[in-house]
Amino acid sequence: MFGHILRMPTDTPAHQALDFALIGCNRYSSRKGRHCKNLLSLLRTDLKERESPGSKMEGTSSNCDKVVVQHKFNPWDFDRTEVLVKNVAQYVNFDMDSRRPKTLPDWVRERYAHLTSRPRPTTVNVFEMPACSTPFVHSIRVPASHIDWNRHVGQQYYYSYCFDCAALGARNGMYSTVRGDIFRHNVREISVLYQREALEGDLLTVESWEDEGKPGTLKFQVKKGSDGIVQMAIAFNTHSESKL
Repeated sequence: MFGHILRMPTDTPAHQALDFALIGCNRYSSRKGRHCKNLLSLLRTDLKERESPGSKMEGTSSNCDKVVVQHKFNPWDFDRTEVLVKNVAQYVNFDMDSRRPKTLPDWVRERYAHLTSRPRPTTVNVFEMPACSTPFVHSIRVPASHIDWNRHVGQQYYYSYCFDCAALGARNGMYSTVRGDIFRHNVREISVLYQREALEGDLLTVESWEDEGKPGTLKFQVKKGSDGIVQMAIAFNTHSESKL
């Protein structure tokens, strides 16, 4: 499993936060967006050389099978000196034949041995829906246009699925702290954990509920049948609405 945490230093309008999330998904895709580079191709060149213009590397840490990269986004159409988003991404080495994670090769451990002494940034963890919660459920049939070069759902579409679910739930009064038009609220943080793959034609359900310990935070579990596909949490600032 691998995932991302996007933290906005200042509250960000929800539609802009969604744009930042899509940037985070696609930053290591090829020029045409057809083939996502795997972890080893990312590591064969020094990590900071892989950072595209408009972003800044902050730190990395590594162990035998995972690499955590922490960087900041400064999109080109904004002041380069302003940190708009901090992204903490955990990458896992993946075997395309077995479709399972595998241990990093020796050359990676040797080249990046110095990273193992650094403290690991906080990354996403699996969460469970409280037994007392009744989720709001939204369903999606995966269209062909959402399939990537590897023949499964592109990561960016899961953000849309969860934002769509949140929009419908809030509009229908399903949450106590997030109501009305979610795109009039600001967002503080988005975290996502990818668990399994979904394919064209799959019927997915998105279950959403409020985090009782964090007012304004909605959690989502995307499922295919009983299997968890993606988990996401979106932290809204419910006390101030965006002027955009």
